[in-house]
Amino acid sequence: MLRTSVRIHDVTFYLAQNHDPEKLKEEIVRAAKAGAGFVSFMEVGNRVVSALITAGVTVVMEQEQVEADIRDDGDARYPFDPPTGARSFTSLDFIDY
Repeated sequence: MLRTSVRIHDVTFYLAQNHDPEKLKEEIVRAAKAGAGFVSFMEVGNRVVSALITAGVTVVMEQEQVEADIRDDGDARYPFDPPTGARSFTSLDFIDY
């Protein structure tokens, strides 16, 4: 199966197996064109993510071939830990700001 990763402003999420990446792209573009808006999606691990998308937020989507995971059924009542690499982000030192 194809697994789609979504990086939103340096945070990486993997879409749940049943989430349509093309639909998510459309929602992201719509939110950016509107000036700002929350876009929600299910990530691997059965967790719902809502991200504020603006015209200045960089979003990168990538796909890779992986084996299917039977736990990844989109049921938010049964979350599990996402694969290594998901939710990785660059830390910021706010003392410098």
